[in-house]
Amino acid sequence: MLHRFSYLFFVIVVYHAQAQVLPFKTYTTKDGLIDQQITAVTKDDRGLLWVGTPFGVNWLDGNDFYQPPIQAKTGQLYVTNFYKDLKGDIWTLSFYNGMYRYRDGKFTNFLPNAGNIASYENNVFWLMQYDDTRYLVGTDQNIFWFDGQHFTPFEEKNLEFRRHFSSSAKLNDGSVLLGGDEGMWLYKNDDGRLKKDRGFLSDHAIHQINFNEKNELWITTDKGLYYYATPTAFFSQQPSNIYLPGRNLGPMTKANDGSIWIAADKVYKIENERLSTYDVKNGLPAQVTSIYHDSQNISWFATSKGLSNLSNNYYEFYDLRRGPVNAMTINMQMDNEHNLWLGGYDGLAKKTNNGFEGIRVLNGKNIGYISWIHKTNKGQLLAGTQAGILQMKGRVLQKKFDLLSTRIHEDEKGRLWLGTENGKLYIIQNDSLINILLPTSINDYIDAIYKDKNGYLWIGYRSYGVLKFHLKDLTPQLVKEFSAKTGFDDLRIRCSQPDKKGNILFGTRTNGVFIFSTDNDKTYWHINSSKGLSANWVKSISLDKKENIYLATNKGVNVINGENYSHPAIRSLDISSDDFEKATNFILNQMTQYG
Repeated sequence: MLHRFSYLFFVIVVYHAQAQVLPFKTYTTKDGLIDQQITAVTKDDRGLLWVGTPFGVNWLDGNDFYQPPIQAKTGQLYVTNFYKDLKGDIWTLSFYNGMYRYRDGKFTNFLPNAGNIASYENNVFWLMQYDDTRYLVGTDQNIFWFDGQHFTPFEEKNLEFRRHFSSSAKLNDGSVLLGGDEGMWLYKNDDGRLKKDRGFLSDHAIHQINFNEKNELWITTDKGLYYYATPTAFFSQQPSNIYLPGRNLGPMTKANDGSIWIAADKVYKIENERLSTYDVKNGLPAQVTSIYHDSQNISWFATSKGLSNLSNNYYEFYDLRRGPVNAMTINMQMDNEHNLWLGGYDGLAKKTNNGFEGIRVLNGKNIGYISWIHKTNKGQLLAGTQAGILQMKGRVLQKKFDLLSTRIHEDEKGRLWLGTENGKLYIIQNDSLINILLPTSINDYIDAIYKDKNGYLWIGYRSYGVLKFHLKDLTPQLVKEFSAKTGFDDLRIRCSQPDKKGNILFGTRTNGVFIFSTDNDKTYWHINSSKGLSANWVKSISLDKKENIYLATNKGVNVINGENYSHPAIRSLDISSDDFEKATNFILNQMTQYG
């Protein structure tokens, strides 16, 4: 069994870290896309990703692509763009077929020129909601007002509008900027009516205008990216900065972390005045035509050779197969000095500037198997070993207790709850080890302990299932059992973790993950391979600040969006290579720590 896992590697999930490996993942027709040319991407409030192509729309639910029923008025449904309005409705914009609103499970078509289906005015490229009842619609030869039912020309007698406008933006005072191949036009808000004021950047082709909540104005052109810190700077025609001067730049997006991403001959990323570029050399399949960032910090790239994504998780590999530590890493933790500690089958290891240093012996005796490593709320670093419970201070190890433990949990009072391989329960309180007598004797490994927000104690067993106890002082009283006796036939617990709502997630050996509500014993969710997990053996669970749940399985790392357990959106992190097995044992999230 040990030989089978001798090539395992460990994974650290790191946020906003700099690394050279970029985990791009690309979806093509082999994955279920209608077509490999991607024209637009967005996400709706249900968590479904909308993917536009020259042959219609795909929805991605986290696992599979499928095609919603949209009837084209003429020819094929060539998607040009998507737009999400203030009500959360998704609009699909198209060539010749106008635009479709998706609301309450139905698509409704609207044509700017319903009398002539072949009119260029039915080629819709952008949509902007101006107020609660009106939209501006940019078409191939005109701009229209749209009230939800009817279209009227923005300026009926202005021949300048018989041309293509690429972008628009609404300013705080209700004024509107319109951009096209011959510069920009400002329309001032005059008591609810828009009146033409003046032009800007007349010798520039405007590709996109972005006005954000900070009153900043970003404009991509054929001569660079123009940044104005305030509208006043724009009106005075004094750009605060010009990025990538002279370059022909396409669509621009702003990620959740404030970084600016631009699609052009390469993907350009500007973050804190630092410029990064990505192209096919970094794993993208082709030149990117547009970029979309979703609420989970995933960047989606539309290309002519498929849909690519890049999660905001970068990673590094450390090959432990040649020592000096055991390659079978079981758990990890950071100490107060940000040193990484590993626990394996035959001792501890500490990462140093020169690599990893193995620590296998204490006082002449082998440390042996490391069942857990925990950093307490007071900053102590402890480890459960075959030599007992040890405390690590720098390079020095100190034995605290002789107890051989299998799992640890720290409650809100700083008490440390400890389980053993024969089902015994202990706590460490005021530096004393106290045996807690359970009313039900289960001679089984304790692989999960959690004291919830309501004061109940949950214990997960390796073969038996889960027991829930009411605590009166430190005396547990059984109140609920989740086991074969109560209909849970395959609940072999291996790990646990609370989510932000207070629910408890239990990873199992053979049946995925179970999520139990701490408020209602009848409410639980079950997610396994039938729901989209890559495997059913869940060895470790970690959460980030955005309700994303990371599961270490024996077939890679899965990420679940924790907003909806009934219809989970699941994706996989592409963090393995052909040189390593895909099985993972542990995930350490450096940004958040949960009890």
